Amino acid sequence: MLNLVLFGPPGAGKGTQAEFLIKSFGLDHLSTGDLLRSEIRRQNPTRP
Repeated sequence: MLNLVLFGPPGAGKGTQAEFLIKSFGLDHLSTGDLLRSEIRRQNPTRP
């Protein structure tokens, strides 16, 4: 199992690099930012 974590400030190219890695190596993508924005849109309280 291969786990990669891309760190960087907004606009640094993390998403661009993630798309390249996904296409090149057939990896799955999990974006914590996307998950958090989705939960905020759904107005779900944070679960402990």
